[in-house]
Amino acid sequence: MRFLKKFKKKALVNKPARDKKRYAEEREIAQNGNKKDRMQLAKEERTHQEVLYYLAEHDPDKDVRKEVAKNPLTPMQATAILSKDNNIDVRLALLKRLTHLLPDLNEDEYSSLYAHVVQALSNLALDEVIKIKRTLSATLKDKGYTPPQVAVKLAQDVEREVSEPILKYCITIPDNALIDIVRQTQFEWAARAIAQRERLEDEVSRAVIERSDDFPKAGQDVLSNKGAQLSKETLHFIIERAKDKPEWHKPLATRSDLPSDMVHSIAGFVSAKLRKKILNNQDYDEQTREEITETAKRRMTFFQDRHGDTIPPAKKFENLIRDGHLDEEAIGDALALREHNFVKQALAYKADLAHETVQRILDTKSPKTIVSLCWKAGLSMRLALTIQQELAKIPPKEIIYPRRGKTYPLDVETMEFQINFFTDS
Repeated sequence: MRFLKKFKKKALVNKPARDKKRYAEEREIAQNGNKKDRMQLAKEERTHQEVLYYLAEHDPDKDVRKEVAKNPLTPMQATAILSKDNNIDVRLALLKRLTHLLPDLNEDEYSSLYAHVVQALSNLALDEVIKIKRTLSATLKDKGYTPPQVAVKLAQDVEREVSEPILKYCITIPDNALIDIVRQTQFEWAARAIAQRERLEDEVSRAVIERSDDFPKAGQDVLSNKGAQLSKETLHFIIERAKDKPEWHKPLATRSDLPSDMVHSIAGFVSAKLRKKILNNQDYDEQTREEITETAKRRMTFFQDRHGDTIPPAKKFENLIRDGHLDEEAIGDALALREHNFVKQALAYKADLAHETVQRILDTKSPKTIVSLCWKAGLSMRLALTIQQELAKIPPKEIIYPRRGKTYPLDVETMEFQINFFTDS
């Protein structure tokens, strides 16, 4: 705060009248004096700012320029010059001064001053010498006053010791910058640093999950991160991928923010031990627990015959039709097991439509048409919702949701029109 008060008093308020004689002497020393006198001039806080600026730009001796960089009264206009000085010690001295000054700056009150500081620090964040960038990163990584522009430049650095601390700890780096870095990085450590942040917004969590084929451990980090926000859409996306990623099962099973319908889905493909953990982490009544357990057991044996031998999906389909058991429960189980072709065949059979017609309807990605198909097949609107999400991959903003949680929101005439459009063509 001392630096800012001195600077404000001398530079931002009433500039004292110049002692013309002293000013002339200072200029003479700056231009023609020996190193000792120039050093004294660079250190003094009563030296005129124009003279300090001249020394920053023109003095041939690095020690003099270093003292200018340290001087709290050196004008901010000179920091851009000093931030590109050819001597590392000068740049480090400036870095130290600016980072000490930064906490006391108010962007609104000192907008011009703040802008000069940010520009100089941005230059240092792009320095060719790793020591400069590493020092800046270590100083600003966990500070709430770190300028976002500076944080982004440090976060984008390819050197791990520079960018990793910022990616993991800096709270001022914008979410859109984190998302861009996740999508473009070639380094798992960068994705993992972001995944391990104390708080992750849903969009950032989703970006990490989308790169999980490249960086599987980063995906696990997101699932294990209690501060990671996960929307229902993102959780659906995660669950679909988790079926083929056993390493995700444990961190997913131990999350306490899973909606009950998703617990049903997860319980169908995780181990019995993890399924027990899921139930212990959720506040379910005994009936719900029994339903989840029964659903999981049923799905585990879905493609087995009555003797326990594995059968292909086509055979299972035939058996269900033969026994009159191709019902909503069976279709829901097949959907949970990602047997999408089975589900399409079931929709065609239940709706009395050709398989090709069902495929064309699904290809439209039209929520209204797909909901109408489910209605035609005699399925509940709740299952129609899941089919929109998991089979047709309809974007969340376009999905048609049940009325009052369970009934079809479209009238019969509309749904018949949607189906007739495909069957009459």
